[in-house]
Amino acid sequence: MWALEKPGWRLIIGLCLAWSSSAQNLERDRPLQGILKGGESQSYRLSATTGQYFRVMIRPNGCPLSIRLLAPSGAEITTVVNAAGELRDLPVSNIAEETGTYRLEFAFTDPDAPGRTYVINLTEIRTAALDDEKRIAAERTFQAGKRLQAQGSKESLQQAIASFESTLPLWRTIADKTQEGRTFDTVGDTYWSLGEPAKAKECFAQALSLAKASNRSTSVPSARESSCWESRV
Repeated sequence: MWALEKPGWRLIIGLCLAWSSSAQNLERDRPLQGILKGGESQSYRLSATTGQYFRVMIRPNGCPLSIRLLAPSGAEITTVVNAAGELRDLPVSNIAEETGTYRLEFAFTDPDAPGRTYVINLTEIRTAALDDEKRIAAERTFQAGKRLQAQGSKESLQQAIASFESTLPLWRTIADKTQEGRTFDTVGDTYWSLGEPAKAKECFAQALSLAKASNRSTSVPSARESSCWESRV
């Protein structure tokens, strides 16, 4: 029997309870709005059983976000980042390898960033299907490319393009024209940063074509989509 009356145990138990109670529960198709500023963090949690697939969508509203997905054990599964000014929805997908509570931890990448709102929504939770693994692989490879792109050097930008382009066959396999178009847009953006406008325009043209094909009436374009596709293609 544990000696719970000891101060050390009381401290540990108190920290565990605080860690648990500070997170908001996510329920399917019930969006939550968060308000965050530099130096703060927020957490959300959802329950999943082994073999379940879940997908969370975040509308960042231009927030410079870092979002960590943690397993019930506390191990980090993946990290998703959003650059300041980016408006498009961010997907976070996973297949549960253990039963329990999964957490998403939000923080700003810029400690001096002013307060802004964002929206988080659990859009899917169900038994995993074969294509889910492909979607997860594509999302995480895309995010690896975004981290390389953020470094800004010539070498990292070239590596980012290779990472982005490796996701294209996966998006096509699962017939996700929205994400395929977003990838072409991001590749074009990266070529533009490298000073290769001809290649950038080719990518923007592909992105525009896919956007029209997928009829993305509810999606939010990036800043470069709205200003560059029509004028630079």
